[in-house]
Formats: sequence, C-alpha cells, structure tokens
Amino acid sequence: MIAKIKLHRIFCTFFGVGNIKIAPGTFGSLAGFLLWFSMSYLFFKMNLVLADAIIFWTLFLPLLFFIGVKAANIFEKETKQKDASIIVIDEVVGQILAICLSFYFFIMAFDSQGAILLYFVAIFSLFRFFDIAKPGLIGYCDKKLKGGMGVMMDDVIAGIFSALIINFIVLLKLF
Repeated sequence: MIAKIKLHRIFCTFFGVGNIKIAPGTFGSLAGFLLWFSMSYLFFKMNLVLADAIIFWTLFLPLLFFIGVKAANIFEKETKQKDASIIVIDEVVGQILAICLSFYFFIMAFDSQGAILLYFVAIFSLFRFFDIAKPGLIGYCDKKLKGGMGVMMDDVIAGIFSALIINFIVLLKLF
C-alpha cells in the first residue's frame, strides 16, 4: 500500500530534519543556515547583486512563514500536540531572518574571513540561546499565541533579537 504523502508534515519537519531525534531545533537552525548559505552561493554564481538577494529573501521568508503557520496548524489539529519538537520550520525561518537582518551590515564593518566565521558562530549561538531560553517577548509569544502563529512567532522574534545584538556590536565597532 502506498503511504499518503502529507505535505504539512514535510514542511513542518523541513523535509525530515525535524525527525532527527537529538536536538531537532538545533538541526532545524542549521538547516536554515545551510539554506541561506546555499542560496547566497547560488546568487554569487549567477552574478546577482545584493539587491537581488534582498528582494528574494523579502519575498521568500514571508511565504515560508505563512506556509509554516498553516502547516503547524494542520499538524497541531491532527496530533493535538502544541509546538511539537519535530516542527522545525520555525527554526529555519528564524535563523534565516537573523542572518538576513544582520549579515550585510556586519560585512560592511568587518571584512576579514575570521570575523565572518565568528559572525556565523555568534548569530547561530544567539539565535539558539533566544529560541531555547525564550526571554521576555519571545516567551510571551510562545505562551500566548495559539496554533501555528505561536509556533512561528517566537522564533521570528528570536531571530530579530539575535540580529539586534549583532548589529549593536557592529555599531560599537564603528564608533
């Protein structure tokens, strides 16, 4: 018998990444980073300019967000689980958002390869910290927002907070 393909599960688990038993959220964040990096490499190979990348992410991230909300809603109704650990589309979106809101600003201030490597470790670590600890507004969104919106929004806010800290560090360097 052929198994019924459930697209919402494919999206929720970000093509199976969420099925990893150990630290699925961390692997979801890593998948987001790898997606951003792969697309950046593709943009470079296609000789696209920074504006093209910004337009792409400005259009693609909201689409990914709303697909994540819808898929998480369906998954939650199907399983009766709130923000199940296999749902990692939220980490993917949050991690990419953190990078998009800070990377280009960062490379304008720091141009060495060592600094860029440090940036990636810092933005990944900050995002994971905020996603796990859920301080302030992040925790509020996690507790108060229901369904797919609650699943997705805490990670979006974690991505914004992570980018704000990186951008603050860049500003300190510039002044």
